[in-house]
Amino acid sequence: MKKIVLLAIVFLLVFSFVDAAIGPSSPPSSPSRSDSTQDRTSTSARTQEASKSDCKDLPTMKDRIRCRINLPEGSEYDYVPEECRAIGGGAAGDKCAKNYQILRKCFENKNYGFQVVCAKQSLNFKTGNVRDAIEACEAEANKLACYQNLKEDTYSLAKFRIYALDQHIENLKEQGKISEDTAVEAIAALEEKKQDFNQIQTVEGKKQVIREVQAIWRNLKKSGGLE
Repeated sequence: MKKIVLLAIVFLLVFSFVDAAIGPSSPPSSPSRSDSTQDRTSTSARTQEASKSDCKDLPTMKDRIRCRINLPEGSEYDYVPEECRAIGGGAAGDKCAKNYQILRKCFENKNYGFQVVCAKQSLNFKTGNVRDAIEACEAEANKLACYQNLKEDTYSLAKFRIYALDQHIENLKEQGKISEDTAVEAIAALEEKKQDFNQIQTVEGKKQVIREVQAIWRNLKKSGGLE
């Protein structure tokens, strides 16, 4: 029974995500909820003077994102991820930060396919194959603990794809294909979806978040003339 449940989670989350760049059409996502009034008054000038050390102290998520994406290459990783910031301290926050540290190496290569394979292997899908990970759990003495860890890694893999979109949007900004304001708005929307993903407990609810992520990307491509 546990195997059937986990298979459902794995295939619904990982394989229904597809690649957000080519995902199915879905309704436009809801506008950013938090910081909306304050964020509209944020300006590049406010954050361009911010150093690596004080990005984290800026008052709104969009301000912090704008600061981060203007840091020199490599310095942007010395930064508390918004997802972990929302989780707070304790074991959950520490685990969140550790996952980001583990997965950063996967962006050394700009190829998206490589990044996903790297993330799978970093998250204990050692062969890059989810089925193999499931079979490995079947061989474990404590199957329940193995399945629980695998479920969490599966969720982390789904969120990694959102993280990869964040990075891709930053690259588009650096290439001059989209404006800084557009990049900040899109990345902030994706950051909120990571937080939604963490808060929602049902598989169907998490699938809906993934569909909304796909919509954010598709809308960005359309509005930015990237299609």
